[in-house]
Amino acid sequence: MRVFGRAAALFVALIALALPLAQPASAAGKVKPEECYAGIEETVARQCLLVRGRPGQPVVVLFGDSHAMRLSYGVAKVAEQHGFRLVLISKSGCPTPTVSLYTYRGDPYPQCAKWRQSALGLIESIRPTAVITHSTYLYGGFGMMRDSTGTPVPDESQAAIWEAGAATTLNRLREPGVPVLAIRGIPVIFDFRPVCLTPGANHRACGAALSDAVPQQARDFWAADSRQAQASGARTLDLSDRFCEDGYCSVWTKKGVARFSDGHHLTKPFAKTLYKPLAAGLQKVLPLAPSPVRSLRVTGKGRNATLRWKRPAVAGSAKVTEYRVSLMPRGSSNRRTAVTSCRTTATRCRIRERLSGDYRIRIRAISSVGASPQLQQDHRF
Repeated sequence: MRVFGRAAALFVALIALALPLAQPASAAGKVKPEECYAGIEETVARQCLLVRGRPGQPVVVLFGDSHAMRLSYGVAKVAEQHGFRLVLISKSGCPTPTVSLYTYRGDPYPQCAKWRQSALGLIESIRPTAVITHSTYLYGGFGMMRDSTGTPVPDESQAAIWEAGAATTLNRLREPGVPVLAIRGIPVIFDFRPVCLTPGANHRACGAALSDAVPQQARDFWAADSRQAQASGARTLDLSDRFCEDGYCSVWTKKGVARFSDGHHLTKPFAKTLYKPLAAGLQKVLPLAPSPVRSLRVTGKGRNATLRWKRPAVAGSAKVTEYRVSLMPRGSSNRRTAVTSCRTTATRCRIRERLSGDYRIRIRAISSVGASPQLQQDHRF
């Protein structure tokens, strides 16, 4: 199904604005996903560590095009909440299936094929704990898929070629035995209007019916991805219900968060709202430790002081079996001065020691998978 007319012209213009060339990674501080993003001319994949974590933690690679780059804001939140390292490998207009493409402007795009092979080699060298793949399905709708002679692939052949390309990539990823999670391409608002990004815009006027946002071509591509994932032993994740309700896909959520920045690229705030379904999907291929405990409160003083907290927002792949609490005087460099207050199955702990001054409180949730990232909070007793 090709997309023509005013909506297509506007959409291509928005794509050009939404896909900037890659910039050098920051020398210091936290790396932004946009800094990891390979431009059209790049042919060598770069390893970009979005969430550094700690040595020894699981390593997850997110691999795909600009849609993977935007989704990385949500995946990074999962990494931070559950304690794994996240590597982003992404390139403009270059999907994970091994297919021949032209650019959105109609130019030959051999850089994509070269970069993809470089990316697959890089992933093999990283030896990750798991890989996530994610790409848009727009390559067919805009006639970007070409055969070896540069001839556009007919509509009726696109899904089959996409499926063969998905099989090639998934089999390459699965050769070392690395678990793979394939995430479905997201719905698209083809007739997107910039005015729809104005807060308070009419939700019903800023969106599309489900049948338009997820046309037959996109459904065929997802069916192809799903078949090849099953054949290769990969797992799949469909986030469509986070975009569409009651047969309508809106730019805005009911809580007033803009989903799209241009009709098909996720906004950073919305990507982060996908934390829980992304965590649930990742549990299929990566055992997740609990997320941190929440909302620590300290009541009372001396031997009557009590710590209370809330359970992790997401327990992870196993039930939380206990909480470990420790306190350390502020300014002390000797970890042996820490007072282990308790190991408990409850979400509270009574302080048995008489404490005075400033202390740093640390709490971890423990399951059979591992320990959560610690909640850390200072308190004066």
